[in-house]
Amino acid sequence: MPSLTPGQEAAALGLAEDLQAQFDRTHDPAFLTAAIELSEAVLAADLPSPVIRGGALIVLAKCHWSRHERYGTGMEPALGHFRAALEHLPDDHPMTIACRANLAGALHAAWRATNTTAALDEAITLIRLALRDTVPADQASASRLNQLGTLLKSKALVSDDPALLKESVRFLDKAYTHALFTGQATDARTAASNLAVSLRLLAPQAGANEIECLLKSAALTRWVLTVTPASDPLWPRFQSSLSQVLQTLYAVSNDNSVLAEALEAARRAIQATPPDHPNRVERLHTYANALNTWLEGELRRAGQQPEAARVPSGPVPRGEPFPGARDLVRELIRAAEAVVRSTPGGHLLYGDGRAFLAQARYLKLILADRSPTQAEEEAVAALLQEVVTDGAQRPRTRVKAAQQWAHLRLSRAPTCPPEHALALGAEVTIAFDSALSLLPQVAARNLQRAVREQELMAFSGLASAAAAWSLHGFVTEPEHAVVQLEQGRKILLGQVLDGRADVTELKAYHPGLADRYDALSQSLDRPDGAETVEPFLGGTAVMPSWERRHRLAAEWDELIATVREQPGFEDFLELPDPGWLVAEAALHGPVVCLNAAVLGCDALIVRDGEVQQVELPCRFDELCEVARTFLTATADATGGSSSILRQAQAQREVRDTLAWLWDQVTKPVLDALGFLNAPPAGAVLPRMWWVPTGPFTVLPLHAAGQGGDSGPSALDHVVSSYTVGLRELARARSRQVPREPTLLKVAYANPADGPGLAALPTEIACLPEEGTLLTGADADPGSVLAALPRHTWVHFACHATGPTEEHPQGQLTLHGGALTTTDITALRLPHAELAYLSACEATQGRHSLSDEALHITAAMQTAGFRHVVGTLWPADDETCPTVAGDFYQRLTAGQDDIAGHGRDPARALHAALQQVRAAYPNTPTYWANYVHYGP
Repeated sequence: MPSLTPGQEAAALGLAEDLQAQFDRTHDPAFLTAAIELSEAVLAADLPSPVIRGGALIVLAKCHWSRHERYGTGMEPALGHFRAALEHLPDDHPMTIACRANLAGALHAAWRATNTTAALDEAITLIRLALRDTVPADQASASRLNQLGTLLKSKALVSDDPALLKESVRFLDKAYTHALFTGQATDARTAASNLAVSLRLLAPQAGANEIECLLKSAALTRWVLTVTPASDPLWPRFQSSLSQVLQTLYAVSNDNSVLAEALEAARRAIQATPPDHPNRVERLHTYANALNTWLEGELRRAGQQPEAARVPSGPVPRGEPFPGARDLVRELIRAAEAVVRSTPGGHLLYGDGRAFLAQARYLKLILADRSPTQAEEEAVAALLQEVVTDGAQRPRTRVKAAQQWAHLRLSRAPTCPPEHALALGAEVTIAFDSALSLLPQVAARNLQRAVREQELMAFSGLASAAAAWSLHGFVTEPEHAVVQLEQGRKILLGQVLDGRADVTELKAYHPGLADRYDALSQSLDRPDGAETVEPFLGGTAVMPSWERRHRLAAEWDELIATVREQPGFEDFLELPDPGWLVAEAALHGPVVCLNAAVLGCDALIVRDGEVQQVELPCRFDELCEVARTFLTATADATGGSSSILRQAQAQREVRDTLAWLWDQVTKPVLDALGFLNAPPAGAVLPRMWWVPTGPFTVLPLHAAGQGGDSGPSALDHVVSSYTVGLRELARARSRQVPREPTLLKVAYANPADGPGLAALPTEIACLPEEGTLLTGADADPGSVLAALPRHTWVHFACHATGPTEEHPQGQLTLHGGALTTTDITALRLPHAELAYLSACEATQGRHSLSDEALHITAAMQTAGFRHVVGTLWPADDETCPTVAGDFYQRLTAGQDDIAGHGRDPARALHAALQQVRAAYPNTPTYWANYVHYGP
């Protein structure tokens, strides 16, 4: 190391900076060695100024950063030197701003190598600080805007949160525009490339603008390539980016020429990347992904794409589904093996690379002419299991691997030797249980509600597939099937209910933790979208809604972990003990969980602390077709746009469905319960509860029967209620019943809709006179929300719409706006007892997320109502007053009070529906649509 005489430090520092920059251009190690030696010599000089010392530390940090990028060494020395520089530099010095930006960049590089989320969070804070102190005229302004946008994009990749991508696009667009305006060609090129990446990632969330996003992303990437010579070190990166955007564009265009170009761009990127380059991993991954996308497209076109989420009902078809399939799989395996060889442990793509390889080898086994050997299958299963158990990988990647693991073992089941059957079956159960336990992480609290729904949609039916294996596998385990249905369904509902737990005991022993729980759960209930002003480094700053949400989610996880560390609270918010749950749920009558999967359709009867399996005669595909036909029939029978002839035909189809339900579902269940014998005249009918899943959720199980009021019918044998799950039923039963009801009546019909809800005044007149009436302009969302806490009963007479794929929120239509499911679930009504929803489709959820109970009826229960009366399809305008009037008359007169147990809305509704059925036996849409949820 050269020694410096006093006064030489500044010149030596300038030379060290030049040498480091020359290494970045030439990759000649002699330049790097000389730069490090000069920087260390400056630091070794006698008492250099804090600025000189800070500058030397920055150059030394950059040298170690360059070494990392070229040779893959660790980033710890660079990070340490940047931090030390900040300790020496004055806070208001211009070099401090640059050092913060440099440290942010180094942390970003460290994150790429280690996948440490804390590094990203610190980097985002640092670059925000640097930007705060950077004037727009500064040459570094565009670079720092680009840096923040890129960091936000990386954070979005870690969290799967598109809200960060939107902010990323905003900052990168600013960076690109600013660089073009100021003539900074290099910064413009870099920002354009990064903007293209964020637009590509955001495109799936852009709805109708998806294609526009992708085309803009492709145009930006192509422009970047036109201004970048092939000799430029960044040229391979831009080729890889072009491949990625073209792969995404192919997913929506299905244009093979687009995907072919993506493959070629990925190959060019790899060929131009040195074997020891740190970014080679990402480029190999891009190529492997392109091959996998090509393979999946060809399999779809051949109609033989293996679906990991569906349990096979027999041997998996083998052979080559399209010409060249095996060659393509072999190429994919080679690419995936290259990814695995090149990816160090802890890297962001470590799990993805192994998942790619596992999937490729899995497909090779599935597509082979022969069954795999035990050694071949064991190797793939071990690889999948490694991905599942790697806690550093994305939950979505782990769940998909768990599904494939289960499917792989199930594909062997038909040919498995008996001596291996039990071990194989146990492994399938472990794989399914692993997937179910990870589902809440897929829909993590730090994501927007809509994003959580979309994430869960990818695994719809997983819980039912797992339960079907527990019922039809080598060992029948009906109790475990119930637990799997409880665990793998209602993820979103469970997150809300976790914030409503009874913390009386926690408050008694740890009041501070209980107070934090109450405050955090209420904060998490607030809707997304609002920015907040928060303290920030001695001042204040506007916090984006996504950052607030991520911070609250992290605080929530930390709080729950802390509570579980306290003696006696180890199981706080955990799923209740299965034995307790089974016993508690069926205290007042049997609960029947209906499960539907390819392996079979079953009823699980929970009573007397035990679970009984009843295999239903219907097939899964038959059930799905019945549900689809029924939805069309009810829409046509109740829709004003259908002809009289079509309405009559639709009513027959509804009657046929009720008859099919009786034969295939309800009758076998009632027979197993001993409820089929006709009760004596005047006898009290037994109570029971239905927990429908999948296609069962759209069918009126309580009204199944043949021949209107002349043939056998469930209405004549049992009083039915519904619940979304055993835990929710137990929670509703634990609520205290208010002594005297206070009724809120909400009635609204939009005059612009014409004569709809013509019977609304008649219906209101049939309700109890006491109570508060909000109608017309007074029935606005704000007034209703303000009035609900002051009443224990509420009756809504208005239009409603269930959630759809286009409009995921169910809502009650009121004056000047709507009351959405999110508005309702955010309520906390500890004294609420009964909600009557005389509104269309109040109990209709999203069919692609049928097990998540996203309908208005479930939202009312979440808000606190013990009992909710809702409808599966639009109620008839003429019979609405009849049903409502009869219901309230029986309820207020105590006609439903059996053995002094108090008001029973389920029995009151049942009696009211029997009266309407007797008057209109052949028009089931008048009476079969009303359902009761509650204890």
